[in-house]
Amino acid sequence: MGNGAAFQVFSLSGGDKQPRDYKARRPHKKTRSGCQACRTKRVKVKGPESEGGIGQRLRKKCDESQPSCARCRRNNRKCTYDRPNDAVTITSFPSPTSTSAPPPPPPPPLLLHHSQTNWAAIFHMPCSDEITALFHTNPLVRTTVLALTASHLRHLAPAVLEYRITEHLQLAAALREYQRFLNTPLQALGRAGVDALVLSAILLNMLAFTLPAAESAPGASGGGPRASWVFSARGDGLGWLALQAGLRPLLSSVGGCFDEVVGFLSVVFLGRGARSLSFVDACVRGGGGPFELPEVWRRFFGIGCLTDKMTDCTDESLQQAGHVFNPLVTAVLQLRHLEPLPSNAFRCFQFVGKMQTGFLTRLHDRDDKALWLLGYWLGIMSRFRGIWWCRERVIRDYAAIRMWLTRPHPPERKPGEVKEWEDMMMEFDKVCQDSLAVGTLGTGQPR
Repeated sequence: MGNGAAFQVFSLSGGDKQPRDYKARRPHKKTRSGCQACRTKRVKVKGPESEGGIGQRLRKKCDESQPSCARCRRNNRKCTYDRPNDAVTITSFPSPTSTSAPPPPPPPPLLLHHSQTNWAAIFHMPCSDEITALFHTNPLVRTTVLALTASHLRHLAPAVLEYRITEHLQLAAALREYQRFLNTPLQALGRAGVDALVLSAILLNMLAFTLPAAESAPGASGGGPRASWVFSARGDGLGWLALQAGLRPLLSSVGGCFDEVVGFLSVVFLGRGARSLSFVDACVRGGGGPFELPEVWRRFFGIGCLTDKMTDCTDESLQQAGHVFNPLVTAVLQLRHLEPLPSNAFRCFQFVGKMQTGFLTRLHDRDDKALWLLGYWLGIMSRFRGIWWCRERVIRDYAAIRMWLTRPHPPERKPGEVKEWEDMMMEFDKVCQDSLAVGTLGTGQPR
């Protein structure tokens, strides 16, 4: 462009609204070559005097002599070049079509330190040799443990943005690994891979149970029962529970190694002295004795006899006959005898493992009996006071279900059903009377 080109610039600042002439920057040259010492020092020296007799300060350039430039020879310095002249550094990257997974990044030091110093408070299980070995060798277990650690850190300080971002990133990494393992045939995973998959599924279920950061932060609307999925019109409100229900088909898919997997989980969650994760075994040893179905429960759910068997059926007549409720009723009648020890919280997960598609559909449709049964189980879970990952959701959703069941204008009931509902609501309140103040459940806060 010629020197006679006239550019004008308008300025919106100040009171002068007249256009001013554009002044081009003085052209200059920048060197990107030279030895490493000359480029680092950036020393300015006296240059030759100008016609006016005033010395100009000019940057001395490296003469790029090899093997040592003049400046380095004069100062008796080692002269090195970090790249040869006129060379281009080429970095090779793996092909995007490669099927091998990239190596995972190193765990953040903050999460490693937090998990090591707060293991019992985060996971409520012993730091066994089995899970330690999987943490160091299996990317799925490692990313899942770090995701749960990040969630606990955010739970302790929900207002810290850095913790919320870390939780999001770690959860995304864990879900990617989880999906990769699900897409791998069990034969290719091997026993260690199957153990890692089922263990990580349980830990991810714990993560799904926690309230999101937006609902658990100080002052968030998610703290009250009105913010629960019970009163929400969103279709994904039961997404956290759908993930819980995915445990059953996953365990069913392990086939012949089911007993070995359950034995591995018992060692990990309960320690080597534990016999089994089965709540039946725990209740019998705890003196619970035989479990009889109360008559009012029998009439309420339409159950002929208790059974622990589950049959996913789409036949509406079978669903109405109590097949959907039977295994869940059997479970809560046994779980309510468990002592409120942290290790027993994992046994309570077997309730959601017995949920069928028909039961989830009834919850989505706000069926009163399905809500009562889920709320009763949440009442059992409320006894475990020190379990950080479930406490907030248990309190909020139990209170929300109770508000729904005691709403001012319930559906019209037959004369005999009114007395049944009164008796069942007394059972509903009694299940957690030692851990929650029923009279304050309108706010969803613990006693």
